[in-house]
Amino acid sequence: MSRTPYHIYIPTPSPQPVPRRDKPSRAREVLLITVALVIAAGVIGGFYVVANHVPLPFAFPGEQPTPAPAIKPVAALQQIQFIYPNASVSVSSPLSDELDLVTNVRSGNPARTQPKLATQILSLYMRGYSHQTFWRWTDIEDVSGSRTIFEVHPTELWTIQMNPYSCPTWEIYTLSPQDLIALGVSEQDYTSGVPSHPGQGVPPNIVSSC
Repeated sequence: MSRTPYHIYIPTPSPQPVPRRDKPSRAREVLLITVALVIAAGVIGGFYVVANHVPLPFAFPGEQPTPAPAIKPVAALQQIQFIYPNASVSVSSPLSDELDLVTNVRSGNPARTQPKLATQILSLYMRGYSHQTFWRWTDIEDVSGSRTIFEVHPTELWTIQMNPYSCPTWEIYTLSPQDLIALGVSEQDYTSGVPSHPGQGVPPNIVSSC
């Protein structure tokens, strides 16, 4: 008597659906890729700057990039004294948020007769007190009592000539603080090719009997 073979049936598991990625996961992945690309670009750019000695811009608060970095006030005054040895160098504080430069010429020519020197002094002074938005420098001749006041405004440089025997006169040069710093760094002066015109009457905030 033959036996009927029997088969054992093993069910085949049905294929499981591939889990779908939710939108937050995809957004996170895109964000990580973007961050990685930004970091890579920054590293490449840094290597390029170092390898090619590209100068980085420096900015004063609220101002456009300038061609030279800010320096410490003490360093600025020391450098001014070095290039202007015939004058004593100090600062005064007419306002709590403003320090004015004062130089007293003991002998020799004052800076106003040397525009290149005056521009370098202004550039150093402004870099040393870069937090200010207005700069005033008074250059005093001790013997004659005359003085020259340099005022750096947002778009102009005023040079005011004062002496004990006549009314003040002033000249207005179309120069921004950044222009002055650039001229000082490149050893040029504020009078070369710069538009200017004389001021009318007595300069504002100047005490005069005229």
